[in-house]
Amino acid sequence: GLFTADTEVGVYATNIKLYTLGTSLVINYLGVLLPQLVVSEAKNPDSLAGTLNASMKKLLPLGLGVTALAVILAAFGLQLLYGAGYVGGVLALRILIAAWPLHLISGHFRTALLAQGRQHLEFVLFIAAMTVHLVVKLGLAPWFGPLGVACGTWIGELSLVIFTGWVWFRGNPPRPGVHLERKA
Repeated sequence: GLFTADTEVGVYATNIKLYTLGTSLVINYLGVLLPQLVVSEAKNPDSLAGTLNASMKKLLPLGLGVTALAVILAAFGLQLLYGAGYVGGVLALRILIAAWPLHLISGHFRTALLAQGRQHLEFVLFIAAMTVHLVVKLGLAPWFGPLGVACGTWIGELSLVIFTGWVWFRGNPPRPGVHLERKA
């Protein structure tokens, strides 16, 4: 690797495989959610926010619970799946797993932007967050190795939540008494 030993790269690659297991579950759910959001937007643009809110209320507690359980069982899972030599990478794996709820939240905002036909803006926000992600990884990796790379992923996911959430709420400000409703 550029900043780490070959064995650390191998352990981190294993962690990334487990991280993508969680993110792919989120992506599959969002693929199911997108048509519902498109229908909501087509019927009544104000209902899109309600559909988005209902989905987040249902999935975020579940996502947080799964994340907590995965963080607790991370060392056991690494040992069971790959052997004792991989348990040393458990802290980096836990940081990656902690990014799952962030991926879920930003995915909801991104999917809602797609349902509104704002694909270009969604893509620009994604590129901005990816830039943050890469800069942080490159900045932290020389000093912290795989932990720095994992932190770069977490910060990249957080930046995507901030960027997409800010754009969503700016274009769809909440009304008093109605959570996540769009402006009339």
